[in-house]
Amino acid sequence: MISLLEEKGYNGIMILIDGSPAYVTSSLKTQFAHETEAQFQTAILTKVSSFVISFDVFTQYEEALLKSKDFDERMDLFLSVIPPETRNKQKLEKQAGVAVYNRLKAALNYTFKNKKIKSAVHLFKAKYPMVDEEDGYQLSKVCDNIAQVITIDGDHVSILNNPNLVKAVSKVVQLKS
Repeated sequence: MISLLEEKGYNGIMILIDGSPAYVTSSLKTQFAHETEAQFQTAILTKVSSFVISFDVFTQYEEALLKSKDFDERMDLFLSVIPPETRNKQKLEKQAGVAVYNRLKAALNYTFKNKKIKSAVHLFKAKYPMVDEEDGYQLSKVCDNIAQVITIDGDHVSILNNPNLVKAVSKVVQLKS
């Protein structure tokens, strides 16, 4: 988005809260470790299933998922395991599963191809990161102007509740809090 705005002559401020292209890729590789496409697809379905049914119940089907011929067949098996009342309540549909898979696959294979971002970039990173990345999350590969990297106490999720994050972001955008 910011690259498109810069192409039109706009400059701005980019605020990143515990993220970067490299960080997202590393996170996905950690959360969905795989050697084959079948393992990647099964890992996604296992993660999604953990929100609606017991992990123990779902792992009984892991081998069958891995042996399925393609993602379409894996989705059919996945949906057959989810109780119908849960499926309706959670609106788990095949189309949604395919969309999640496509987005994760795109993020995993993402390569920055634009000109480096010239706008000021402010990274607010967690003190306890989910993945092992360099201090600036490799932002120097995609940005010319890394204005600041601030470490906020907490992990990837808990920093969102840290009042110091709100204060620091407010300061960047010059809001009075």
